[in-house]
Amino acid sequence: MNKNNLLEIKKFYTKKNLNVYWASACEENQFEAFQTEHKLQLTQQLKCFYEFSNGFSVSNPEMKIYSIEELKLNSGLLEFCEINSNQKFGFDLSSTRVDDQWDIYHINSNTVITYTFASFLFNKVNKWLIKNKEFWSE
Repeated sequence: MNKNNLLEIKKFYTKKNLNVYWASACEENQFEAFQTEHKLQLTQQLKCFYEFSNGFSVSNPEMKIYSIEELKLNSGLLEFCEINSNQKFGFDLSSTRVDDQWDIYHINSNTVITYTFASFLFNKVNKWLIKNKEFWSE
């Protein structure tokens, strides 16, 4: 995943007339503060995302990817996203693989949703925002 991929998805959602709010880019001091406070290095894909936008949200259908300040440690998971205010998603911090990724879990059901942030952002989010499918139930 790179900045061009993120620009493409932003254009795609704009064409679909979704009311998406993209926050401004995360500043370096925000990365440092998060990593120092949590003693945690963000993966390259996460850093790329936050360098592009410090979170985003959609009002209908409801979805939010948290800003770096809103990320929450939750029983070994780094909670980063919510849908409809009650479906929570998090990175399994114990699952770092060779490709520098964390597995992504649906926190409510404790099930793996996907293995990369790019897959979550481009495939799973698309299922929810465009097709209105509850991908966490598949």
